[in-house]
Amino acid sequence: MVLETVDLFKYLVIILFINGCWNRTQQHISKHSFYSLHNLFIVCNQLNLSTLEICKLFDSLVSPIINYGAEIFGYHTAKEIETVHCKFLRKNLGRHFSSSLWRTMATPNDY
Repeated sequence: MVLETVDLFKYLVIILFINGCWNRTQQHISKHSFYSLHNLFIVCNQLNLSTLEICKLFDSLVSPIINYGAEIFGYHTAKEIETVHCKFLRKNLGRHFSSSLWRTMATPNDY
């Protein structure tokens, strides 16, 4: 019996690529977390929720998607994941993308 070589393997939500790089996997996870974040924004716009309640909803709806499989990603900059978190903070705090929050989150090589 011969095993077939594939370019990627999807186990649950985690996509394992042949080169062992996690960037495309994190892009896939951030795309799914943006869907949940968008739905969270829709709910928050319809209801009058406090900031604490919105943060609890983020922690229970979006954060598990972001952190799923984080144990195996290793230690490197995950700009896509940080973008999801920054977008939530900006929307929740009412800040614009041109403010200094983005510059403090970005590394010097990102400019």
